[in-house]
Amino acid sequence: MKGLLRRASVSTTLSLLTSAATANGEGAWVLWEGWFSQQTGDSWTAVGSEGSKWACNRAREREYIQAVRKGVDRDGQALKVNDKTSIFYTCLPDTVYPRGPKTK
Repeated sequence: MKGLLRRASVSTTLSLLTSAATANGEGAWVLWEGWFSQQTGDSWTAVGSEGSKWACNRAREREYIQAVRKGVDRDGQALKVNDKTSIFYTCLPDTVYPRGPKTK
């Protein structure tokens, strides 16, 4: 009887630890680069992925800094390529596509 209780206790503890780890896990975050043009509309490219939103936001800021160092004008969260084209960076969970749900 003691052995059965011990196995049940170990099993319960493991399942609780697993569910707690799953609930606290953030999952991956994807850094997206969006080009917006008056002539061609928008296009999105995945630039990279990070293990947390915080790390993704840091990567996003590095992209902005690199562009400014190359002489691209920054206006808030937009990089102005020219009068008709801007670039934006955004971090989204790996389950979210920046243009909304993909249709089949």
